[in-house]
Amino acid sequence: MDEQIFKTTIRNERKTGIVLWERTGQGMGIVAPGESIMLNGWNPDTPYSAFEEIIYKNDAIVELKENPLWPKPQGRWLLTALNRDGREMERRIVCGREMVLLKGIPRQVATPCDDPWAIFSRMEIQEVRERGEHPLHSGYSTFQWKLRDVFTDRSSAEIEEIAIELEKLLELEHV
Repeated sequence: MDEQIFKTTIRNERKTGIVLWERTGQGMGIVAPGESIMLNGWNPDTPYSAFEEIIYKNDAIVELKENPLWPKPQGRWLLTALNRDGREMERRIVCGREMVLLKGIPRQVATPCDDPWAIFSRMEIQEVRERGEHPLHSGYSTFQWKLRDVFTDRSSAEIEEIAIELEKLLELEHV
């Protein structure tokens, strides 16, 4: 049986180097400004496997071209996780497993209906502005930017479907 190879071209159009990350979060090299590199991966779970081409543009923009051969996660309840505003590489526990989230590169995960994450369609690492008490002047507030995981709920119809699936699972456990 032939092993599937996921080929990804990474182009760096920025003025600084781009660190390449292994699926474990280890750095594996740098793509210099103006350079390109071809990654050949056998594991569909790497941060790059879902894409044929990743172009790092200036102004923190990342252009992506999907790989049609990449096996999308199977299941009814898919969640998209995106590191929008965090560091170049962030780690999160998503649906019970550690995941490396590279800035600007979305990851998809199938969530079973009995997973607490199933009610969410999206999770983004975002920098949000929060009001807090001023540290020096009591009674006054100040605003600060903080990095937060921001969740998008599924539609109420989808949440009802999840509830029905959960009821069926509970009935099967009691049989």
